[in-house]
Amino acid sequence: MVVEVREARPADAAAINAVVMACEQQGGGEMIDDRERHRLERFARGDRPEHWHCFLGTFDGEVVGLGTVARPIDPATDLVAELLVDPHARRRGIATALLRSMTAAAEKTDARRIIVWGRHANPGTYAFAATASFRWLRTLAVLGRPLLGIEPTPVPDGFVIRPLQDSDDEPLLARILGEAFGDTADEEWVPETIAERRRRSWYDAADVLIAADATGEVVGVHWTRRRTETMGEVHILGLVPSAHGRGLGRSLLNAGLVHLKSRGSEHVILWADDANEPAIHLYESGEFSVEYEDVAFGRRLNV
Repeated sequence: MVVEVREARPADAAAINAVVMACEQQGGGEMIDDRERHRLERFARGDRPEHWHCFLGTFDGEVVGLGTVARPIDPATDLVAELLVDPHARRRGIATALLRSMTAAAEKTDARRIIVWGRHANPGTYAFAATASFRWLRTLAVLGRPLLGIEPTPVPDGFVIRPLQDSDDEPLLARILGEAFGDTADEEWVPETIAERRRRSWYDAADVLIAADATGEVVGVHWTRRRTETMGEVHILGLVPSAHGRGLGRSLLNAGLVHLKSRGSEHVILWADDANEPAIHLYESGEFSVEYEDVAFGRRLNV
């Protein structure tokens, strides 16, 4: 009974996918975020992302665990990691061995901290993090609601909500989202970020809605996504500060839900920071409820 950890190769793509699928089938939802899934897709094609490590945990030679470490923004002070172990192979020391290799790789960089996400967190997630000297940092609530019965609502006077147009370019969207999220953003909203998002396999311009004021100035974006034929997502919802307090956020949210229903979605989910009380209030007032939580744990490096 031997547990080993090694760096992944593109030829391991099928084994990596099997671990992810096994974890998601058992958990009933996403076990890695969309950026990490995109990196794994690139890696499977032989295009290794920069500033990224992928480790595999094996038990008697069989791949049963996955650990990735990425520098999401260059230069970044934090490294972001994902850790998965096949449910049938847990409690054998695989997660501990993977985390040890991931942390060792992180220590060789100039990053200040490594952040590991615990998806579908439960008491065991917190206990494992504490044992490895990782501290709780933040919680993302995963909220959802059925779309049965969703109907259009009036748009506040002085605003219009319309589909994305060709003239709505990357700099415009980057500016709107940058203003909307400010210093709270998980990623840097620059034109290159938007361009990269548009290259993802699931992107469809028809799923992006824009809010504009009476002068035509764009003040909000609701970027929806169809995850499956029947599951939709509030991917990004943001308003510039000057548009707050007018009821536009609720209308823009609802317009996206109506759009998703029109394209076949029966249920919708979203991720929201548990500390963002205005966002949580908006979604709960729109009949969303918490389905599970993703939790980030951090550990200082090179200290």
